[in-house]
Amino acid sequence: EPAEAYFELAFFQLDLDEPKLMVLATLDRAISIEPEVPQFHAMRASILADLREFVPALEAADQAVSLAPDLPNGFIARAEVAIARERWGTAEEHLRQALTLDPDDEVSLNLLAHVQRFQGKRGETAQTVEQLLADNPEPVSFKPIPGDLTIATSGAFAVALIYVNYAYSGWNAATYISGELA
Repeated sequence: EPAEAYFELAFFQLDLDEPKLMVLATLDRAISIEPEVPQFHAMRASILADLREFVPALEAADQAVSLAPDLPNGFIARAEVAIARERWGTAEEHLRQALTLDPDDEVSLNLLAHVQRFQGKRGETAQTVEQLLADNPEPVSFKPIPGDLTIATSGAFAVALIYVNYAYSGWNAATYISGELA
């Protein structure tokens, strides 16, 4: 039973909006197999914070930090717990710690911008958003480029199209399209 498979299943369950307690049980299975993986504990903290179980959420975040104090994941998890409790200053401190470890971490920068906005720090929010956008430019082109046809006719694209269609139109439209593609 590879723990990574349970971890991936937990992500998949979140994407499908499965009940958080079910996702937590899947994640706990991964942790029981490999308890030394900080990402597992960080994700557990995030889910517990969503469930408003703040004490165990903070314990899971602290475990992630103790397992990997040189990675931002645990500090981000601590910030997520603080955000769920609307403790904006504490969240900002944890996010700044995460950014000292990885100054270009998109998740930390995005959360920091939100935390700054909730604190009414408009100038700092604008600077953080500018940094986020400058560090992660997305080239956009509406002209076809070599390789586009290969991507558009791939199985992965078809599956992604069905998921997007389901997300926006519902199950009936997704099953109709999947029947047409078959």
